[in-house]
Amino acid sequence: LSLFSSLSLLTIATFSCPAACPANISSNTDASACTAVTSFTAPEGTDNCAGPITVRTAGQDSNTPFLLGTTRVEYTVNDTSGLEATCEFYVVVSDNENPTISNQTSRSLSLSL
Repeated sequence: LSLFSSLSLLTIATFSCPAACPANISSNTDASACTAVTSFTAPEGTDNCAGPITVRTAGQDSNTPFLLGTTRVEYTVNDTSGLEATCEFYVVVSDNENPTISNQTSRSLSLSL
């Protein structure tokens, strides 16, 4: 009489999104510039297993000049099992600086009647 048994191994990988993605950021252009240097804390992904890698996959780094308008910033974290999570936020740069006129010269106007 033979007795066969079967053994199955189930691995469950859990994955966390990058740590709190920054909220959307609104900023005014820097003085006399059409950009705004904007700062934020980049998120870091976590995982139940060692080795998650977090990279910025869209937009630009903190403390760099963002152009006038809306820029999407995205971070992606991958784990060793091939799982992936992303987070995104937007940096909105507005121009609220009034234009100026420079190099004005005086002009006189004479009228004859």
